[in-house]
Amino acid sequence: MLYQAVLIVNSTRVHLFALLFILLVLVLLAVLVGFGLVVIFRAYARNGRMKRPFYRLDEPPELILARRFASGAIGEEEYHRRIDALKSQETPPRA
Repeated sequence: MLYQAVLIVNSTRVHLFALLFILLVLVLLAVLVGFGLVVIFRAYARNGRMKRPFYRLDEPPELILARRFASGAIGEEEYHRRIDALKSQETPPRA
């Protein structure tokens, strides 16, 4: 009878450890799949098929520069230098 009680306790521990091991494997598998999806998404985005320009072609260059400055793509010095260069050019009036 003592043997049966010990066997039940050991059997329960084995099942508990097996369950924890299976859960650990499933969590690791989910993390790896998530990481793989992130890597695939970034590679797909970097390829250029998903990227869109942050400006429209009919926008004035001053507005494009202002957006680039606001997003942090260019610094204040670069922004002023390019705005001055745009203002110094002789451009025909827009229709």
